[in-house]
Formats: sequence, C-alpha cells, structure tokens
Amino acid sequence: MSKLKVQIIKWGIVFLPLIIIVFILKVFLPGFSREVRTSQFGDSKSFQTEHFYTLTKEIPESPRQVATLCEDFYSAFIREHQSQISFKNLENRIEVFFFGNRKEFDNFYKSQYSRSIPHNAAFYSPVQQRIVLYWNNNTRETLYHELTHMILDINVDFHLPEYSVWFNEGLAMYFEKYQVVNGSLIPGELDNEAVLFVRQAFKNHMFVPLTELCSATAVDFRSRKNTIYYYESYLFVYFLKHVKGADTFLQYFKEEGKPGECSPYALWDILQKPSIEIEKEFLRYYKIN
Repeated sequence: MSKLKVQIIKWGIVFLPLIIIVFILKVFLPGFSREVRTSQFGDSKSFQTEHFYTLTKEIPESPRQVATLCEDFYSAFIREHQSQISFKNLENRIEVFFFGNRKEFDNFYKSQYSRSIPHNAAFYSPVQQRIVLYWNNNTRETLYHELTHMILDINVDFHLPEYSVWFNEGLAMYFEKYQVVNGSLIPGELDNEAVLFVRQAFKNHMFVPLTELCSATAVDFRSRKNTIYYYESYLFVYFLKHVKGADTFLQYFKEEGKPGECSPYALWDILQKPSIEIEKEFLRYYKIN
C-alpha cells in the first residue's frame, strides 16, 4: 500500500468521528437551524425542536420564535392534562409552515389540494401531520387553534375524524384563547362576541339545538351557517368545563379519545340529564332568550 493511501486512511480515521458528530447534530439535535429552499417557499429559514419543524417566509417572527411558541403550548397542554388523560408520544416532528401573506397561503393550498379555502386562516393536515398558516393580527390564537387539533389527532393515532366535529372545533376555539405563562396554561376570558352572536342567532331562529350540534358533520361546519356551529361549539365546551366542572369535562374528553367514533349519546349519559334539560341550562347560563 502506498504512503499516500496510508495517509488518507489515517486522516479518515481521525476525521470520521467528527463527521458523524456533525451529521447527528444537524439531523437530530433539537433547535438546529438551516436554510431551506422549496418550490412553495423559495428562500426561507427553518428551525427544528424536539416536536416541531418550522419553516417561515417573510414574517416578523423568526422560525425559532414560532417553534418556541409551539413547544411551549404543546408541553403546557400535555402537563395540564396528563394526570387524567394518557397522551400518546409524538414520534415524528410536526411541520409548521408559516407564510407572510394570504396570497401565498392560498397558492400553497391550491398547489396541494387543487381548491381554495377562502374562510380559513390556517389548516392542519392529519395525513401530512402539518400545520399551515399565514401572518395576521390573530396569529397566536390561530396557531394555538391548530395545535389543539394536532394534539387531539395524536391522541387517536392520527385519525382525527373520529372526534365529534363540534368537540374538535369547540375545543380548538376554547384553547386558542389561552396563554402560556411560565410553562402553565392560563385560561382566556369568555369570548363575548361569540355570546352576542349566538344570542342574536337565537332571536333570528338560527340557533342549532344541542342534539343537532353534537351530531353535526364537517359539511355543516363548512356551510353558510358555519359561524353559528363554531360559536355554539366553543360556548358548549366552555359551559362543560366551567359550569359542569373539570371532572365532567375530562370524563367526556376521555370518551372522545377512545377508538372509533364517539356516540352522540355519550355526553348525555355522562351528564346524567336529558339533552333538553342541558340545553335549558346552557341557554340560561349565557342569558340566551
């Protein structure tokens, strides 16, 4: 063997561990930032943490800040509920794509699904395990909303449609009002806009009976009446947690997380009252008449 070959082998032995370490840091170490180029994002920066891979384009926040928001909310949510609910581990990082404006968000959605979603500021894809949104005045709320969908999805092994639509959307709207302070979830105030909207809908005979709400499908939540479905779902979740109590709420949360679709009658069984009586309490609580 020539001296040159021997020298190459020696240098290879010396630098091979360093090369392996750099590769591990780049691929596996949470928080490793790198430039990425994709057909939808062009020149964009990304950042990855233990549970999230964030990619941003032309927004005020850095990808590190977005990833930190995601990690903080996810960790706080799990900590708050893990003593009552056994959450499954997140094995793969969730992608979070963050566009700078509505137009780029729409173009991305059309490129992926060949249609538009004009009334949505974000979406979560259970199949791709990806959150996509664009920068707006309610960015944190929008992000927390989609993260709640993601957490629910993880809990049923990425079969999100197994959740009742009203519970899925109502819970997401409920937790979007939260803040994370020192690693803990701090509840937001009741959304008065939702209360006023449902009161007016009741006067206009547009109120959706709770039994109908609990059996609603995704089609109902995409219909022209979708606002009343969303607001009622949010107010019903709020009612369950703050009026019926955390234990009742968590009992139903567990029921929703069981394999298969949750029976629309499960909630009334847990509450041990006919649906009509619960609806009367609901209307009285929000002074809807």
